[in-house]
Amino acid sequence: MVGIELVRNRDTREPAKHETEEIIRLACEGGVILIPAGTFGNVVRFLTPLTITDDELEEGLAVLSECFVAVASQLAAG
Repeated sequence: MVGIELVRNRDTREPAKHETEEIIRLACEGGVILIPAGTFGNVVRFLTPLTITDDELEEGLAVLSECFVAVASQLAAG
């Protein structure tokens, strides 16, 4: 299992719960199932099977990357 904690500000470490929820929603639409975790719901959890191929992993990471870019763009726009 791997987790990524998302915060709005690195100094204050304010949890980015809304952004985490949006990334998980977009990833699900893209075919990648992620799990929210953490006390504040601001951690994205990955549970990849041990039998995952390199191609499947690369595809999943590409979807995840697109989700992060989309949410970052939303934040920048407004």
